[in-house]
Amino acid sequence: MRKILFFINRCWLSFSALVILLYFKIANRLSVKGLENVAKNGGVLVASNHVSMFETIIIPSVIIFGMRRGKIYAPAKIELFENPMLRLILKSWGAIPVQRGSSQVSVMKIIIELLKKEVVMLFPEGTRSKTGELGKGNRMLGRLLLDAKPVIVPARIFGVEKILGVEGGRACPFHKIELKFGTPLEMEKYYSDGGNRKELSQKITDEVMEAISAIH
Repeated sequence: MRKILFFINRCWLSFSALVILLYFKIANRLSVKGLENVAKNGGVLVASNHVSMFETIIIPSVIIFGMRRGKIYAPAKIELFENPMLRLILKSWGAIPVQRGSSQVSVMKIIIELLKKEVVMLFPEGTRSKTGELGKGNRMLGRLLLDAKPVIVPARIFGVEKILGVEGGRACPFHKIELKFGTPLEMEKYYSDGGNRKELSQKITDEVMEAISAIH
């Protein structure tokens, strides 16, 4: 019975990811580069910029279908779960509902454990950029990475913010979207450093943000 449920779940993951990919490829000419940089095994963090609600489903669908991976775990604001269809997709893909403004210590503990063995997607800025520009990273990311020590793959998505418009600008629902994955970052120098955790956390966060910024 367990094997049957596992098979059904994998079929659903692949099917739902394919449907989403087909939509964005047809409507927005979605192109993907560097997917091979995402490791197939072990704890992996995909750290991306955050400019709209759409990368929440685009990035996981690319990894799930393109690499035949299982769930892609990621914290998501609880408001996204209000839509029944989106809630079904997000929960089945591994999304973790987060209440904005709360401490969420329990969520942090879950993410640290997942980062040790699964693929996790996080937005280092901690919030969506309203201008479409890359913002400042949250030092909390560095704290999580120091504890979990995963492989870090920077990613950057372009054009998706144009779909609904930026800062009240005109919406372009068929604007081209590009998703690019960078090469994994070398973080062992920080993971093995026994220095001040606050300073190390900031250095890690800064390096991750620099890597995202370098993707063009």
